[in-house]
Amino acid sequence: MIGRTLHNYHIEELLGEGGMGTVYRATDTFLRRSVAIKMLHPHLLRDTTFMERFRNEAVLSAQLNHPNVATLYNFLQVRSDNVMVMELVDGMTLERLVSKQGKLPLETAIRIVIQTLDGLQHAHYKGILHRDIKPANLMLTREGTVKLMDFGIARMVGSQRLTRVDRVVGTLEYMAPELLNGAEPSAQSDLYAVGVLLYELLTGKLPFEPATDTTLINQILTKKPISARTRVGDLPKQIDEILEILLQKKPEKRFSKAFELRQALALVVAPGPINLQIFDTTPKPLPATRLANVKTDKPQVAPTRLVGADTQPKRQSGTQQLKANLLSLEGLILLGAIVIAAGIVGFWLVGVNKNDDDRKEPTFGLVQKDTTKMVVSRVIEKKQDSLPIIAQAEVRLPPKQESALPIEKPSKPVDNTPSNPGKKKVPVDEKPEDKNPVKEEPKPVEKEEKPKEPERKVPVRMATVEVKNEPFAVEFAQTISSDAVAGQIVWLRAVSPVQIDGLMVVSTGARVRARVTSARPASNSQKALLAVQFEAVEAVNNQWIGIKYPEYSDKASDEVVFQQGRRINNLRTTRTTLTVPF
Repeated sequence: MIGRTLHNYHIEELLGEGGMGTVYRATDTFLRRSVAIKMLHPHLLRDTTFMERFRNEAVLSAQLNHPNVATLYNFLQVRSDNVMVMELVDGMTLERLVSKQGKLPLETAIRIVIQTLDGLQHAHYKGILHRDIKPANLMLTREGTVKLMDFGIARMVGSQRLTRVDRVVGTLEYMAPELLNGAEPSAQSDLYAVGVLLYELLTGKLPFEPATDTTLINQILTKKPISARTRVGDLPKQIDEILEILLQKKPEKRFSKAFELRQALALVVAPGPINLQIFDTTPKPLPATRLANVKTDKPQVAPTRLVGADTQPKRQSGTQQLKANLLSLEGLILLGAIVIAAGIVGFWLVGVNKNDDDRKEPTFGLVQKDTTKMVVSRVIEKKQDSLPIIAQAEVRLPPKQESALPIEKPSKPVDNTPSNPGKKKVPVDEKPEDKNPVKEEPKPVEKEEKPKEPERKVPVRMATVEVKNEPFAVEFAQTISSDAVAGQIVWLRAVSPVQIDGLMVVSTGARVRARVTSARPASNSQKALLAVQFEAVEAVNNQWIGIKYPEYSDKASDEVVFQQGRRINNLRTTRTTLTVPF
């Protein structure tokens, strides 16, 4: 087949083979895009059952248009061959991913299942049951999108069987108990397979591990699955409870719709992008592995090479030894002590010289000057110079704080009037004050004048409450009509609170999130339809609590409108545990 051209599709590469057919990579020569070509095995072309099933897959796939479902482009009949032209998905199957990675991280596994449920909900809305949900029929693209594939044994609800009466079709490990007993497939049987899928993604194993198919059938029908928490110790309790519901023996005890399961999972892990690092399945070599080939017959420790007789230590010169001593910790301490001693001597010399100057020159007026900061600043500026220079700079500074009474002269009495203030101050004292900015430091004073008072924290008391089926009422916060789009978010608000043991769990006015599940305008052949599914209500701690309520829908011959303020009663919360303030 490789190298052939069917209509405008040139077959280039074999991608894989299954029980019914073969899949090739091809190129659409008209649209210049890569596609997947699916063909039946030649020996099955004469089997009417397989031919009918192949056409059925094409008919059902053509009705689906969803990002999480592989798209069918075309169906061709070339002589005796029936060919499906499908979207080429660039990625890997979940079966291959689990075989290489083992169990997946909790966030990755749940987000994969959430996308699977989005595609499955779309198929169920169209009335199509997949009947073969398993990792081999799910692909994860390199953009992080899950694609539901292979509707080969899918059925329309209420359609005629395509299988023989004495046969069951599907993959045994993922088949619901009622299917093994011959019951009709349903949405709950698809959700059972989703439960096995989620179990396998989280643990890397199946819920039953028998030796033979007969033992497996007996365990599916009668035995309880192995608890996932015994295999993954840190698995959240909510996930374990969800798996227990999904793997119930009776279908009525499971989730009734894929959308309800999606809601429950979204309360544990919010929907979002899938971590694409899981595609990197190649184990990285450890550094120790690269060191395994190093020969160890030679000594590797540096001191071992220094014990030779020819390696005598060299004697350092006097200058090098002095420099090394000064750079050591003891040398630095000694150098600091010398600097401090030199400073003390400098202060003493300043005091002696200035006392001699005071005897020669009279003081005119009260002189009070703080020279400590000036001396310290001069010492800091000259800390890298020699000690004699420091002493000379200090001798020239004004004396320490001294006060001298004014001496009056008979010939020229002191004039206290403001007209001649220059005689009261010595000009030599004013210049250093203007040039030395160290003296004025207002910033520390401002910080001391405005101390910050410690903030008083009011302790918040928290309590843990168990929320069960608590009733409450809501009303629409916006108006929607049958012109809405499926999947659109709709907001409501709670009009009655939820209290447990006197603690407020949901306050009046809390946000309630809903989603439009189906909507269509009226036409000549059908009435207008609007259906809304309530998802969750926001608690006082900003956590979302799931809601139990049937799909809220209505039909009309012209238009369906849910007006703002429309009230709905008897909504109930799902079972969960919250920590709320009180």
